[in-house]
Amino acid sequence: MMMSLMGYASFCTREDITVTSSAPPPAYQAQSATIGSDDLVRALLDRVSQLEARLQEQYNIASSETPLPPPQLADNPASPANDEAITLSTDDDITSQSVETGDAATVLEFLAWGRKKDADYGTSPEHNSGPRRLSVRHEDEATTSNIPCEASRDAQLDLLESLLPDKTHIIQLVEYHNTSILWYHGSYSSAMFESDLDLFMGEYEGNVRHEDLNLQWLGLLFAIMTGSITCAPSSIYRSWGFSSEERMVLSQRWYEATVTCLEVAGYIETHTIYSVQAIATLTIAAHILGKSNSQSILLASAGRIAQSLGLHRLGPENAARATSKEQLRQREAGRRVFNQLCTQDWFQIPFSESYSLNPRFFKTSKPLNCNDEDMVPLPLSTPTQASYCNYRYDIAALMPQLLDAMTGCNTLFTKYEQVLRYDEKMRKLATACMPTFLSNNAPVATGWPIYVGWARRSLAICASHKIIMIHRKFIGLSFSNSAFSFTRRTCIAASKTILKEALSGNDQGPTLWIEQAFSVAAGIILSLDAFHRSASEREFEEHKKLVEDAISYLRTFEDSKIASRGVQLLSGLQRELQNGRSVNPRKRQQPTEFGELAPSSSKRARTFNVESFINNVSRDLQVTIPTSSTADGPANWITTLSVRPGQSAVAMALESNGEMGPKSKYAEETGPYSSAASEDMGAVTEKWQDTLAEIKYAFTTKDGWIGDYDYIYLITPNIWPLNRKYKDYLAPFYGLNDRVPVLLTLLLGLQHALTMIGSIVSPPLAIASGAFNFDPAMTTYLVSTAFITTGIATALQVTRLHIMKTPFFIGTGLLSVVGPTFDILPIVFNYAALRYKSGTCPVLDDGTQGPCPDAWGACLGTMLCCVWIQIALAFVPPKMLNKVFPKLITGSLLTLIGVYLVGNGLQNWGGSSNCHGGEGFYALCPDITAPQPLVWGHPKLIGLGFSVFATIILVEAIGAPLMRSASVIIGLAVGCAISGATGYWSTEQLTQAPGGTFLWVHTFKLSVDGALVLPMIIMFACQAVSCIPDILATAELSGVGIEGTEFNSRIQGGILCDGLGSFFSALGTGPPMVSQAGNNGVIVLTGCASRRAGWAASGFLILMGVIAKFGAVFASMPPSVLGGMQVFLYSTIAVAGIRVLALISWTRRDRFILAVALGIGFMDICQPDWFAQVLAYDGPNENLVGFEQGINLAVETPFVIAAIVGIFLNAVLPKDKSASRTVGYGDEQKHPRIGVRDD
Repeated sequence: MMMSLMGYASFCTREDITVTSSAPPPAYQAQSATIGSDDLVRALLDRVSQLEARLQEQYNIASSETPLPPPQLADNPASPANDEAITLSTDDDITSQSVETGDAATVLEFLAWGRKKDADYGTSPEHNSGPRRLSVRHEDEATTSNIPCEASRDAQLDLLESLLPDKTHIIQLVEYHNTSILWYHGSYSSAMFESDLDLFMGEYEGNVRHEDLNLQWLGLLFAIMTGSITCAPSSIYRSWGFSSEERMVLSQRWYEATVTCLEVAGYIETHTIYSVQAIATLTIAAHILGKSNSQSILLASAGRIAQSLGLHRLGPENAARATSKEQLRQREAGRRVFNQLCTQDWFQIPFSESYSLNPRFFKTSKPLNCNDEDMVPLPLSTPTQASYCNYRYDIAALMPQLLDAMTGCNTLFTKYEQVLRYDEKMRKLATACMPTFLSNNAPVATGWPIYVGWARRSLAICASHKIIMIHRKFIGLSFSNSAFSFTRRTCIAASKTILKEALSGNDQGPTLWIEQAFSVAAGIILSLDAFHRSASEREFEEHKKLVEDAISYLRTFEDSKIASRGVQLLSGLQRELQNGRSVNPRKRQQPTEFGELAPSSSKRARTFNVESFINNVSRDLQVTIPTSSTADGPANWITTLSVRPGQSAVAMALESNGEMGPKSKYAEETGPYSSAASEDMGAVTEKWQDTLAEIKYAFTTKDGWIGDYDYIYLITPNIWPLNRKYKDYLAPFYGLNDRVPVLLTLLLGLQHALTMIGSIVSPPLAIASGAFNFDPAMTTYLVSTAFITTGIATALQVTRLHIMKTPFFIGTGLLSVVGPTFDILPIVFNYAALRYKSGTCPVLDDGTQGPCPDAWGACLGTMLCCVWIQIALAFVPPKMLNKVFPKLITGSLLTLIGVYLVGNGLQNWGGSSNCHGGEGFYALCPDITAPQPLVWGHPKLIGLGFSVFATIILVEAIGAPLMRSASVIIGLAVGCAISGATGYWSTEQLTQAPGGTFLWVHTFKLSVDGALVLPMIIMFACQAVSCIPDILATAELSGVGIEGTEFNSRIQGGILCDGLGSFFSALGTGPPMVSQAGNNGVIVLTGCASRRAGWAASGFLILMGVIAKFGAVFASMPPSVLGGMQVFLYSTIAVAGIRVLALISWTRRDRFILAVALGIGFMDICQPDWFAQVLAYDGPNENLVGFEQGINLAVETPFVIAAIVGIFLNAVLPKDKSASRTVGYGDEQKHPRIGVRDD
């Protein structure tokens, strides 16, 4: 302390320069008036020197009695001999010598109060004294002891001594806090505290009565132990030897012991860093223990103490000053605890409508992303002890900004604009600025700390709750005013996320109070939403069930005050719902004179007395009952969403301005509704109002058009140093229904469309030119048809239509593209070969195969009959489908299809599949009329295909995000450019193509061929199952649930949409459709899963189809160029099959079935005609001929015969009881658990 009091006289010199800054405050002006003469200033300076000399004498006496090691100061001492050093070591201008000398009067006044103005943390011994107490006797200290106070102090020390556990337990508790809890709050330095603990346990022998013990440091020790014993799961604290009953007692007693230590040490008068750290550390346990009220007061005092210590002035480290590791660690500890105080203060803003620590008036920089052990700054993508707290600080910093922004608004309209603005900021902060290790999409590295998984779940809960807090003022209005329906949808989605994450926590992580408190908040939101719905609505039962799950979850925390009170509150709401009480879901209500909500019709005559319920809950929870349940502000009933015990805000949890108060002017002007309209029409009216309001905002504002997305990221190549800025960049994430700027919507929609072009054009090109030998005009038409039907089916998939009066849907409601399936190609190729061989398709005299439109008509007609298999399977539960078609079957089929098609793509790469061993017209490639025909496999043709393949690889390696997800189309563009420049591509077909086209410009004679029935049935059945992994992957990337009823309904809707899409495509003369996961990479790269981008992609695809010349580009491309692209695309199908196979158990039974199925399938691939002579019937019986052709087609199509064999063996072979397999993941590092038996 003496070091912090020395040297003030030398600073109090006069400043004879003109100050041009703003006028000094009144207090300073008053001082200037009274200290105007040089003599008075000189006299005061002399007096200061005398006081410092006397303090120095007393300090020397105290030091001689108890010698202390010289403190390791983080900054140079403030002395005249080191003026230059002072300038270098301070932060900005606030701590510089010029400020102190220029403000001499204020410095002197602070000295008279016994305080130091603009203290610098780290310049006083008490800042790093650890458990050692610095004895500085004050001048006015009583010379005689106060016997009653001494007796009280002794009694308190006796209690502290009895509460302190043995050394082993202390070490266990501290180590657990350092490794499993400190990441969450970062209130102290683990390295520094461990060193201090060694001193306490060694030199002081753990004696709380040691005369040199700093009781404020002891308070920090008790706070750390309180957090450990309160938050540790039962398996952990029982391993320490504590019973459940003892844990309950000690957690409360140790919390009180912390406060006792601080009070005995006089922390309010004697300021040290340890009291601040102790109070900040207590927060982790306070709410669970029911100490929320006292903790809020302690936090407020800690904020003032922190400012007194100068923790608000810890700017960034100065590169010009050499700083030791110990000094840096000490200053970082100050930054981290101040970071935590700010976070807690700002998170209280939604409940107090004010904040104490104003970011405009402090200069403390964000803590370094480093660990205490080495203090080496690491990339933001690497988890450290400071990472989570730093990121949570950024989230908290939005709260004061929002409060300031809303305070400056005078209408609900402008206030709500600010809410929407900060909602968008919060969403982007939770995506674009999220450290990689906190992203659920990033794999968990082996060397990362154990708490990474806990941090991810905690962050998901915290971020969702902050979204609710941003919308807090408008939640009440959102239930009754359609103008704020975005708030209702947002808060419901956030509440579901909170409960999903909280309920999924089945690991051995620490018990964090936010998981319980925010689960209660989510339950309140969902309960209020249920009150505003009719019992017949699907959401009513869904939300009621979620609240029941939340209650069951909270009941597992028997020792938590916040959980027990949450159970009482939510159970009361459930009883009200069970009793049939609700408010009108569509119309805003006026309160009756008795405080009940008046029903709007006899149909909904039930009422819910909100005020009575609030009073009852307040009484049951033993909290202060509010004097009035009506509020002046918009919906400040939601101030209790934290449901912290002991706060009167709990009683306000259900108070809604939209229900209990008068209608707002804004609600009447911007949320119009017809009072005469029926309730059934109300929902439709509200929906259209919401849609029109969003459209108006999107197209009439700059934010709606552009937003603040970093568009440069999309076009930045992955080349150093261009990519340096985005090395650890994670694109902001846009959820399914998020509002995306119009420009970004169009860009990403085009991106998704471009990504799917290769998958869309390959099947019709293969069918038209590789199977049935159509002319260029017909080929162009089929390509255009594929684009149009893909756009329509994708729009249906993204929209997700509800089938009235049923629980079924059409579409997944995800950004999932529905495109032509590759599964049809093996069937078509073999069927075409069969038709040409049998003479039912024309073959010219020279052996050239002519166009065979009737064969494609037979395929279309058979598809229209067989697709109903897939449509019917959409209504079969996914579990049952997976039993008949397990991953073992679907994985093998995808693998066989991919390998089979790679061969076809390779034939095109060499020149064309038609000229591979061709004669006559196809003696040269692609045919004898081509600009520069060559023999199949000519190096020039191989080079054209290789240019496409190599470009795809190059773009993936160094391309910008927009380029990487469109690598296939870029590869085609490069191949076309090279072929055009070298004369291998004629544009004649392109110029002859019409400007526009649509469905049914060309038609085909429909028929049904029995030979196609079995292969088509198997194909559609397999498609119904194979699309499930793709839907799951898209759902997971979109941030929606991948389990439960909702996800099953998405699967059902996806299968049904595929079936209906195939039916409509066949009617439109196009190939069958299936959900594809090719655009999932776009979602990962761009962070956009918004359905708006999906609708934009649909529009672009339809436009590409209508413009016939766009299809003609692909129809006229040299086959070698297409072949290079096709080999890549077909290989991805095989890889997808391998990925599915990687998920199976690999028992001996699985391996046997896979070996047989793949063996049969590979026989067809390696020797396609091996079965040709087995059933060689040439008789006159046409039915027998047709039957033979059907058998041959089924056997010679690889995936069809493999599916038949695989399904049969899977059904008849017994389960393997003895084989062991890998099941799930065993720990946070995803290490597998081995040896789980199949039974």
